[in-house]
Amino acid sequence: MKKERLLSGGYGNSRYFNLIAIPALIALVFGVYVLVYATGGIKYVYSHSMYFPIVLAGYLYGPSGGALIGLLGSIMLGPFMPIDTVTHEAQETINWVYRSIFFVSIGSLVGYGVGQLRQRMARIHFLARHDPDTGLPNRTSALEYISSILQQMQEERGGQHVLIKVACDNLMEIEVAFGFDASDSILLQMKERLTQALPTETFLSRTHRSEFAIVLANMPLSDAERLSNYLASILEHPFGYEGVPLNVDSTIGYLSLSENGDKDASQLLQMSELAVMNARQAHRKVAVVHDPDHHRINRDNLALLGQLRSAVKEGDLLLHYQPKLSLVTEEVVGAEALMRWQHPERGMIPPDQFIPQAEQSSIINELTTWALNSALSQHAEWRREGQHVGLQVAVNVSASDLMASDFPGIVLGALDRHGVDYSNLELEVTESVLMEDIDRSISVLNWLSSASVIISIDDFGTGYSSLKYLDMLPATALKIDKSFTLRLLSDKRSRHITEAAIGLAHSLGMRVIAEGVENIETFSMLREMGCDIGQGYFISRPLPHDEFSGFSFQGA
Repeated sequence: MKKERLLSGGYGNSRYFNLIAIPALIALVFGVYVLVYATGGIKYVYSHSMYFPIVLAGYLYGPSGGALIGLLGSIMLGPFMPIDTVTHEAQETINWVYRSIFFVSIGSLVGYGVGQLRQRMARIHFLARHDPDTGLPNRTSALEYISSILQQMQEERGGQHVLIKVACDNLMEIEVAFGFDASDSILLQMKERLTQALPTETFLSRTHRSEFAIVLANMPLSDAERLSNYLASILEHPFGYEGVPLNVDSTIGYLSLSENGDKDASQLLQMSELAVMNARQAHRKVAVVHDPDHHRINRDNLALLGQLRSAVKEGDLLLHYQPKLSLVTEEVVGAEALMRWQHPERGMIPPDQFIPQAEQSSIINELTTWALNSALSQHAEWRREGQHVGLQVAVNVSASDLMASDFPGIVLGALDRHGVDYSNLELEVTESVLMEDIDRSISVLNWLSSASVIISIDDFGTGYSSLKYLDMLPATALKIDKSFTLRLLSDKRSRHITEAAIGLAHSLGMRVIAEGVENIETFSMLREMGCDIGQGYFISRPLPHDEFSGFSFQGA
């Protein structure tokens, strides 16, 4: 603290410091005069000691202070100081005048330089705790302020305080469409709206590129909820940029600091961000109170995601194979490779606890590559043993895989490496994955299909724009989602949709696979509808590779 105050010039603005410093500087000048006179006069080196009070005055009081002490020192060592105190030879006027100009210049320059340094230090200090675009306190300041509130709550043992997080969900889209100036303008307008809507002296900060944090002191949670809904409503009105009205999608999450006093500031800010995430997942613009259980689940899932790469390297992942059965011949014609994770501490982890998170990160590409190689290696082993020679093994593909430029090469390279016929590999792609970039998806799948790799559309009927693009996709199989199959016996609409999907696929030359076959009645109904292949627990659960080798369907 003392160092920061000294660098910022704080002592020079202190009345008590001035009462000591100014007389001390003058005394130093007279002290140097005495030293020079006592040591023989101006011709000796001791006259350079005058630089010390001059530089010190410039440092403490800027250009004017340095110049004044420089002038005083030059006078003391000028006409009042002989060249030699023994002979009392006087200095020539030009000598001490030149020295005076030099002393005054040194004092002024030191003062100016220190002034510039102080300004830079002040700017650095400001930027360390404030956002340069909006001028609001930044995440560091927010953490410090929340910590002070927590400390205050402990000391006073009371008080109701609320943390609100306001997020701009489509700021990146605005940046891409209109540039950074537009997004900066939007953020400034959001700041103004929030400032006007919040109670005076409310702490408002910008903790992320597109997020603001608000700390409300002495406000009940019910009032904070009403305020949060009001903030959401004022942010729904269009913002303007260069005459163009822009819609900003905002999401608000909030939580009580008083009810979470056992957490530190960083954890509370993290919880508010999760509250925003909960609001987005619930498709709500209004505030959503943080759910601690949801926080724990998300934290555990993210922790698992961090361990996935090591799981791939250490062999903790494995594939189970669910048989696909011809509904006509009741022979096994294919198998879907389904990933499992044998965690060293948590045991067997099902895919729904790590695949969705992996699909949001780059690790999904590593998982797909691993699944491809593992499934094809197993297929090659079955072929060497004389089992399932013509079997088609299916591997699920993510949107990230289709967007990767080297994906077709990875697939064909794995087939060549394991010596598996291209037509024995089936890639299952969901409608939602295809629609993320339909042109790119069609291009990649056409390339693979031309090499005889089987392409099937997974979860058919759950996406959108299916009919528009169905004839453009190089798919040879269509997989009806189990949400329809499971309701075949009880829902007439599901039966009609399934029948229509089977007829449509057959008219386009595609095979039809129905997943979710859970009982003999569904099995029989699908067979009567003309469905080609069935998959589900009535036929078999997903099996380890050794159990799959000996599997045979016992008959419907």
